[in-house]
This record gives sequence, structure tokens and C-alpha cells, in this order.
Amino acid sequence: MSIETNKDIIRRYYHEAVEQAKFDVLQEHISPNWVNHTPGMPHVTGPEGARQINEFFQNALPNPQVTIDDLVGEGDMVAIRFTYSGTHEGELLGVAPTGKLVSFTGSAFHRIIDDKITDDWIHFDIAGVLQQIGASPIPAASN
Repeated sequence: MSIETNKDIIRRYYHEAVEQAKFDVLQEHISPNWVNHTPGMPHVTGPEGARQINEFFQNALPNPQVTIDDLVGEGDMVAIRFTYSGTHEGELLGVAPTGKLVSFTGSAFHRIIDDKITDDWIHFDIAGVLQQIGASPIPAASN
């Protein structure tokens, strides 16, 4: 597959599955052998595992906006730098809904084989999220 095709798969995945919560497209985008390698998230596999993770974020921050700030592809890998924004309307990391707008940045590496995402490595600013919802104090500025 071409690098441009792989980039299109990632764009479509984030637009349809992540932003619009169209979880039926996970069968189309996610390999049955998909593995989530994201630190701090459950070790889940396949389209059902991807649905669980997407539902977790949709329940906590429904109707998110995801901006792909950078998108780079090489071989079977696509890397993105993203900004994710949503309103904290559901429990998030043990914190009851606050109604606060939450915005965080992150990066993700996706392996794509035969038009399906097989592996995800996603890193995001969890400390910043916790600060925004009042679960972690904001450290004092250093002089």
C-alpha cells in the first residue's frame, strides 16, 4: 500500500471513529490482530478493544474535536501530532464531570498492514488533562 493511502486511513479513522463515534467503521479500519501499546491504557486487542478505548473517551469527553497538526508516513507507519478537545461531561480517570472544556496534545504512531491499523502507540498530556479537570494541582512556576 502507498504511504498516501495509509495517511488517508488514519485521517478517516480519526474523523469517523474518534470524532463522530461511528464505531461500526472500526471493523473497516482495525485489524483483528490490532494491539494497543498506549501507556496507562488497558491492553486490549482487535476492533472490540479499539471500540472500548474510543467509548472510554467518548463517554468522558463527548463530541470531541481532533485536529491532526502534523501527519508523516514512512513504510507501514503513520505518525501524527494531534490536539484533542472536548467538554468533560462524563467520569474521566475517576473524576466526576466538571463541564470544563479540556484540550490536550499528543502524538501517535500507527502501523498499517493490508489497509488495516495493526498497532497503536499513543502518548498524550495526561498531567495537563488532570490539571484542567481539577484533579491535580498546577505546579508553581519556577524562577
